[in-house]
Amino acid sequence: MEPAFVIRNWKLTLLSGLLTLLFGIIILVWPAATTLVLLIFFGALALVDGVFHVVQAIVEITRKEKWVLTLLFGLLEVIVGIIVLARPGVGLGAFLVLVIVYLIAYGFVELFAAFEMQASTGLKVLFGITGLLSVVIGFIFMFRPGLGIWTAILFIGIYAIVVGIVRIVLAFMIRNWWKQQPPAEAAV
Repeated sequence: MEPAFVIRNWKLTLLSGLLTLLFGIIILVWPAATTLVLLIFFGALALVDGVFHVVQAIVEITRKEKWVLTLLFGLLEVIVGIIVLARPGVGLGAFLVLVIVYLIAYGFVELFAAFEMQASTGLKVLFGITGLLSVVIGFIFMFRPGLGIWTAILFIGIYAIVVGIVRIVLAFMIRNWWKQQPPAEAAV
């Protein structure tokens, strides 16, 4: 996830952040909301993010950038989104398994992206924070399934709010960086 595609499309990062933040707020404000609504919103979010990552990978391929992890993660998101939207009644247990897989995969992709970025960017820290948070929460749920579904929903809500805020900040950091580039670099 080197910034080439992301930098030119900071508005997509902003949209992703706003949707993720909204997802977290909905979870915390209406924790007793029907499972169906929660599943549909999660499925839609995973599908939109997945399509974004697949498109990003295609652009990275044409620019001869690193694209394999971006594509694999995007396809995973699309598959999870389609499964959840096609069969939202699979139950909370299946939903939790999908969320665990998603969190861990997302976390490792973000951590990998952070290590690939140049050390001078603040983006590296933001990618590292969201990646580490994703992996930690994913492993907590994997190894502590007895925490209960309501605890999981609470953690997912808080996680989504944090990641949403980080993505929003990231979008504006990208936009500001892009505006400061000389015309020759901005055209790249």
